[in-house]
Amino acid sequence: MDQNLNTSSMRDHEVNLFSGAFSTSCERVPNSNEVENSQELVSYFEDVCFIAISGKRKSGKDYFANLLRKEIMNRLGKTAAIIHISEPIKRAFAEEQNLDLEKLMSSSEYKEKFRRTMVHWGEVERRKDPTVFCRKSLEYLMQDSPFKPIYLIIADCRRPSDLTFFSSFNREIPLLHLRISASPTTRRSRGWIFFRGIDDAETECALDDAPFDILVINESERTLKLSMNMVIRAISGKPLRRIMTL
Repeated sequence: MDQNLNTSSMRDHEVNLFSGAFSTSCERVPNSNEVENSQELVSYFEDVCFIAISGKRKSGKDYFANLLRKEIMNRLGKTAAIIHISEPIKRAFAEEQNLDLEKLMSSSEYKEKFRRTMVHWGEVERRKDPTVFCRKSLEYLMQDSPFKPIYLIIADCRRPSDLTFFSSFNREIPLLHLRISASPTTRRSRGWIFFRGIDDAETECALDDAPFDILVINESERTLKLSMNMVIRAISGKPLRRIMTL
């Protein structure tokens, strides 16, 4: 992804990277039965550290998720993996519609062509079972990954129920919710165009007012580096410094 970003819209504004109250994004679920997890999933993931990423289209969620995985492995020497809640949606949708799954998983025009239909299809399935795709994403990881990660990054959380689901596993270490932010100008430079029925739908807006732990500003290399340092400090358990001006 092109990271020659427009910083003019953000440079003169004060931005607080740290939301203030760590782990306010997801209260610890007192009873795992409140979320329909299979016992196998609970047992496997109960000691995994979950990191949830949310943000608008073209804000750079996948880009940051990949950077974060590399930082965790290189700087902290820990294992990390990335999952997408959208992957089981796209797998099933691609099979049903006879589409190219690899292209559907990418940030391509091919995916955008089918996005509206796929979103509607996913919503119908989700109404039958609100956590079906969250569970499937974990099941795919168990099936496909050669190792059990210490840190698991969910690159595309879209609803409060997603955060609640993933926060229900590890009772010792709360889920860390990262909100990726980029200005409309920057997002447009990455190919974003507003589409009614997509950008104003629940899949894009349900977490707009949700509390988060750290705000990641993906406007320039500088803001991204500052944000990444904040995230690594949080993951490492070090005190977080309040950064007011980017």
